[in-house]
Amino acid sequence: MELKEAKYLGGIGAILNLVSYAVGGILAIAGYVLILLALNKISKIFNDDEVFRKYLYGVILWIIAVVIAIFAIGISFVSLTFAPLDYGLTSISSFLIGVILFYILSVMGGYFIKKSYEKVSSYTGVDSFRISGLLYFIGTILLIVIVGIIVIIVAQILEIVAYFSLPDDLKKE
Repeated sequence: MELKEAKYLGGIGAILNLVSYAVGGILAIAGYVLILLALNKISKIFNDDEVFRKYLYGVILWIIAVVIAIFAIGISFVSLTFAPLDYGLTSISSFLIGVILFYILSVMGGYFIKKSYEKVSSYTGVDSFRISGLLYFIGTILLIVIVGIIVIIVAQILEIVAYFSLPDDLKKE
């Protein structure tokens, strides 16, 4: 079974995700699209739609989490700027609700990515996928104490290694 295309699509996508911290969010979107294309190929090779679907759910939840966070920060800023008479209560409450929703959706997204990569690991024998998925999940849990960002970066580096560790061809048993 041919994994070469998925190997390079996923590897390049993972590199773009890692580089997006320095360059910008557009690279992250391109990276996630490439990873989704790679996982779509892998899911077709192994005839298991959940490999693709679970990762897709994770990415969608992360995107929603980021949009909510941006929206909450925007509301907080606007309410502090234009309505200072309410002593910032609207600002604080909208910010806290945004942070809580961001956290919950991020953890849920990390869980789905973990489940997707566990399946990829079991099908391909590349254990780096399982570990990367676990680190994504742990990283999203630890986001609340900021350390999670470092764990997620480690997960992304391991994700790159995992994709480039895929064999070009996988023998069918």
